[in-house]
Amino acid sequence: MFLDILFEIWKFTKEISVYLIGGFFLAGIVRAFFTERTVSKLLGAGGFRSVLNASLIGIPLPLCSCSVLPTAAALRSGGASRAATSSFLISTPETGADSIAVSYAMLDPLMTVARPVAALFASVVTGAAELVFNPEKVAEPRLENAGPSEHENKPINRRLKEGIHYSYFVLMADLAWYLFWGLIMAGVVSYLVPQDLFASIPGGNWTSAAMVIAIGVPLYICATSSTPLAAALIAKGLSPGLALLLLLVGPATNMASMTVIYRMLGFRSLVIYLTGIVLSALACCLALDFLYAALSLNPAATMGKATEAFPEWLETVCAVALCALIAYGIQKEKIRPLLRRITA
Repeated sequence: MFLDILFEIWKFTKEISVYLIGGFFLAGIVRAFFTERTVSKLLGAGGFRSVLNASLIGIPLPLCSCSVLPTAAALRSGGASRAATSSFLISTPETGADSIAVSYAMLDPLMTVARPVAALFASVVTGAAELVFNPEKVAEPRLENAGPSEHENKPINRRLKEGIHYSYFVLMADLAWYLFWGLIMAGVVSYLVPQDLFASIPGGNWTSAAMVIAIGVPLYICATSSTPLAAALIAKGLSPGLALLLLLVGPATNMASMTVIYRMLGFRSLVIYLTGIVLSALACCLALDFLYAALSLNPAATMGKATEAFPEWLETVCAVALCALIAYGIQKEKIRPLLRRITA
């Protein structure tokens, strides 16, 4: 059993490693080119505008629920509000240019349109809930008349080098402990949940919705790779609304992302985040099933294959690199300070 759980942890680490390594690289790009002036102007204000901006920015980006974490952390450290960061964390992994294309190929037109609309709705509602139930004192940006900062005056290649270094050796170190435990919990959950559990869920009732939520929240489900699963389930009789529920809840949450969100935004924000996603997704689920019934549409899906385009060797290399970076981060943030206290 212990070895089986270790295998699941390694398997999960390999599945997300390319996305996380790529996500941290993108976080370095964000750090290099998205100055505090830009972030503060678009996402730093405490009002609804920053929530809407974050939701719209995240819709087309092809980032999964794990690769979005470092990007969101970079935005947060650059001045993005909690509400805007929460909205970005939802809209980005739930849909993207790649998953929309796969949806068009494998699902019917109504589902293809409903998916990004529902993602936008969930991100805006959750961000607004963050503003109401967990208000944050954020100073209005007053950088319009300020001169260029020291960071903006640096050459682009130096800014890029510093951004990448910050991403992999500072930001990663800050998140390493939470990623470590998130990976372990994700492996345990993956081991305990049967592979074919979704296929055995009957459609069209609250029990089915509860099962989809209970399974979709802790498991890692990529927005692109979950599309053929949704198509197969619809073909087996699952309602389009429940399939949409899976496509909304699954990509926006997993054990690894929840531990990092807790570190980044706090416990109250994590509760609002999960509650907002679940309630918004349920509303979209009911609305979509009502729409299909009202229009007398047959939700037959065109079956196809959408596989991850990464070879085995690349996943292995990235998984080893990710483990090394996590180990470095734990040593830097946990072990080294502990040894300092012991020897002091």
